[in-house]
Parts: sequence; C-alpha cells; structure tokens
Amino acid sequence: MLRSDAEILGLSRRIRGCCQIRVTEGWWRELLNSDGGMYGSNQGNAGGVMAEAIPQQGRPFSLKLTLPPVAILYLKLER
Repeated sequence: MLRSDAEILGLSRRIRGCCQIRVTEGWWRELLNSDGGMYGSNQGNAGGVMAEAIPQQGRPFSLKLTLPPVAILYLKLER
C-alpha cells in the first residue's frame, strides 16, 4: 500500500534546500508548515510541490523540498 501523506521533521537551525524524499506521483499539498507565514518566518514550499520523475530509494518519483529551520511539514497527496 502506498502512503498518501508525509510528515517531515527538520531539526536543523538552517534552511535546507533540495531535501529529496521518495513519494507517489502527483501534487503534494503542504497542509502544515510550522514555519509558514501564519506561524513563523514563511519559509517552505509555497503551499505544495509536484513530484518529479527522479528515482529515489527504489521509487520512480520524488519531491524536492525546502526544509525550514526547526519545523514540521505535513504533506498530503492530491491526485
């Protein structure tokens, strides 16, 4: 069974660009970004990211994410 959500915890004090994780093909909406405009410094993924055909850990698609400093991201697949 393929998951349709992803939780990412960033514990670095720096913004980490181009963090790549394996996922299912489609648009991944950023439902929660604890460093988003409502909560913090508005660093993140502009509300969502489209999976790219870049293989990662045995899956044909992956996301390139920006991880805000000391933050939690919750993403949900929208097909």
